[in-house]
This record gives sequence, structure tokens and C-alpha cells, in this order.
Amino acid sequence: MKKIAIVIISIFLTAGITSAQFFTFGIKGGLNYSQLKFDDIRDITSNASTYNLQSDESFQGFHIGAFARVKVFSLYIQPELYFNTSGGNVLVEEVPDVGSAVESVRQIQYNKIDLPVMVGIKLGPARINAGPVATVVLTEDNGVEELIPELESLSNSAAIGYQAGVGLDLFKFLTLDYRYEGSLSKYGDKLTVGGNDYPLDSRANIHHISVGIMF
Repeated sequence: MKKIAIVIISIFLTAGITSAQFFTFGIKGGLNYSQLKFDDIRDITSNASTYNLQSDESFQGFHIGAFARVKVFSLYIQPELYFNTSGGNVLVEEVPDVGSAVESVRQIQYNKIDLPVMVGIKLGPARINAGPVATVVLTEDNGVEELIPELESLSNSAAIGYQAGVGLDLFKFLTLDYRYEGSLSKYGDKLTVGGNDYPLDSRANIHHISVGIMF
């Protein structure tokens, strides 16, 4: 019995060491900087005014979630799941039927769930990684609708993109990342106001800066 107990304990210890070497998980969070990219949309008629829309300065959001990492020699696979706020600012020019034109900046915010699967290589504490990301849009806060109530949603419920970036693992528990995210599909194909369709390609370019803790 004593020998059996020693063997069992040894198996559990070996499994624990192997798991620590090849599998880790953790939590992460950070900031996003994003900007909507779309062709200028002109001559939208609503409420006795004509509106022109164009992409404006970047939007600051955040992300928070969890990740797992499976190591295979110097390579690793890292699936992630996190809540993410991103979007952009839109410069709106309002030209009333009577009076002078007025400009204002309106914010569009997407509240999303992101599911990236990163594949990377470790070079000492440094990492290089890239992979696909699936995005599910939960809600959209659209400040343009305050001016144009007939505006229909700018976003689809889901999109596919990619992420690529670099990172550092420090002190065996701290992980730092910078990533660029691009879109492979559109958040929308058209903008509809009062039954009229306007061309739209609201692809968001996003920069992620995050800090994580590995357990």
C-alpha cells in the first residue's frame, strides 16, 4: 500500500508539473483605440435638413476577459474570451433647409464579445502572435440616431476579423500585449434612412493594449 501511495502521489506531482509547463490560464484587461472607416455618406434627408457623415477621430474603449495558453515547444495556442467596447466618432454636418450648416461629432459604440484564437512563438520572454477573431455585437449605442431618428442600425450581429501583435511574459505571472485588429467582414453593408439606402463600409481598425495575470 505504501508503494502504491508513493506511485499515486508521484503521478499527481508529475501531472501538475506537466500542466504548469504546457498549460496556463489567466485573466486580462486593457484599453482599445478604434476608428470607424467608411466612405463619406452625403445628402441624407431627414427632419427638414440634409446630413453628411464622415469618419472622425478615434474612440477609446476597454476590454476584460480570460484566456488559456497551450504550449507546444516554442509555439503556443491561446484562445480568449472577453467583453469589448469599441467604435468610433462620426463628424456630422447638418445643413438645414433654412439657416447655416452646423457640425457636431457623434459617437457610435459597439458592446461586443470577442473570441480570438492566437497562434504564436516565444522568443525568451517575448512573443509574436496572430490569429482570427470572431465578434458578436451585443448592443450598439448610436449617437447619430439622436439627429437622424429614422437611421437604421449600422451594425451586423457578428463579424470576422484578425489580430496580430507582440507581447512580453514577466515574473512568470505577468503578461503584456499590444495587438492590431482588422476586419475581414463588414459591420454593415448599407445605411438605410427613410427607405433610402446609402453605401456603407464601417470596418473598424482597433489597437489593443492589455495586461494579464497568469495562474
